[in-house]
Amino acid sequence: MFEVTDRALRYLSELIARRGGRDITAIRLLRRARRIELRPDDERRGDLGFVVDARTVLVVDRALADAMRGLRLDVRRGEAEKPELHLSTQ
Repeated sequence: MFEVTDRALRYLSELIARRGGRDITAIRLLRRARRIELRPDDERRGDLGFVVDARTVLVVDRALADAMRGLRLDVRRGEAEKPELHLSTQ
């Protein structure tokens, strides 16, 4: 199954808080032409939801989550030591 670390979920929760809090209900993980993107969105019926502190912060279409089986979303230090999301094999 597609895995999201607690560290990644906390990072997304903080991102939502910094970018609008209540105006952004969740972040959707999408696949667009060989790329993975994140967009603000609402949870939809059939989505796989990831929760932090009783709030859904990440939503993924179940078909995409199935296609991403064996992958893990985590946070690592990027350029200038800023945290960034990173997708890797489990």
